[in-house]
Amino acid sequence: MAKVQDFNTYVDSQFGSKSNNSHIKEGFMDSLANAIDSIMPFSKTKTVNFIVDNILEYEKEMLKAKYDHMKDLEAKRRKMKELDRTDPNYDDAVKAIKNELESKEKQYKAMIKSKTVAIERGRELMRKEAIKSPRLKEIIKAKEAEMDILLAEFEYDLAKKISAEAEEIQNLKDAIQKAKEDAKEMLDKLKNP
Repeated sequence: MAKVQDFNTYVDSQFGSKSNNSHIKEGFMDSLANAIDSIMPFSKTKTVNFIVDNILEYEKEMLKAKYDHMKDLEAKRRKMKELDRTDPNYDDAVKAIKNELESKEKQYKAMIKSKTVAIERGRELMRKEAIKSPRLKEIIKAKEAEMDILLAEFEYDLAKKISAEAEEIQNLKDAIQKAKEDAKEMLDKLKNP
């Protein structure tokens, strides 16, 4: 106990009187406690960081899967539209695409369900720990806020990438259409000199 009092006296002497700078001392003590806690083998802070990192990775995987799934669905629908009804294998091709769509949908839903359960278990564990310690509650809030920012940036990058791809696809479609029109025009000129 004497060592703690000596430390408090040292901190008071460095930061001035208790009444004027208690918030600085408190912040310093919190930082020190966090630093010490994070190097301990079974620290709560280390556990929270581990859980938050895993939740962040799962959330990113789910976002990426969502955008990949949407792209895949759109590609399959486009492929179904492009199939020529006069093709004798039209019904078989459509059926194969529909079966593939159903399979992909089941895989996607199973992945989302498993990741969601894991995320909820991690969040529940953090809630239980936050009840026990106000300091840990603040750490969890800060980590979750940081995670929200990182997820928003990640989703923005995904959406921007898809938007750029969609624009590129549209440019390719426009170029193909123009090439078709040019070819038709040239054929018309050759037929009617």
